[in-house]
Amino acid sequence: MSGEELVLLWRFPPPQEGRDMRTFNVYLELGSTHEPLHLYKFLTITGISESATTFERWNISARRWEIAGEVHWANNFSGQVQFGIHIVSDYLGFQSSRSRLTDSTSPVLRKCVDSRGQTVAAWTQETLELRVAPSAEDILDRLVVTCLIHLWFRAHGYW
Repeated sequence: MSGEELVLLWRFPPPQEGRDMRTFNVYLELGSTHEPLHLYKFLTITGISESATTFERWNISARRWEIAGEVHWANNFSGQVQFGIHIVSDYLGFQSSRSRLTDSTSPVLRKCVDSRGQTVAAWTQETLELRVAPSAEDILDRLVVTCLIHLWFRAHGYW
């Protein structure tokens, strides 16, 4: 990746609060002279048999939060993702390898590539950062949600 990449900082609630890790915030790093911009809010409501994660995106132009989509979890390892009004993927099981990327030490999303093999996003676990190339800004919602799903599956030992 090159150019002015977007740096997204993931902030999870402290473990002692006992909250679901699918409830978290994502901030856009604006440089050392500015506070990070609160860009995404993820809120998960758990139920007896199913859970739902709603995610909102800050609309910078309109200066308001807008619902960007939902993840309907049938259980801890399968669900349905909906962006806006479009359902993008049907129930994905943990055995799906459609978007799973691995390395030799741990199966976790490390990077996403485009059709030309160019890296458009890279995850750093140590700093909880997702770095995104400017060319992938149009699919930012999908990259953030894909990263969430990979982190959730890894945290539960599904891959």
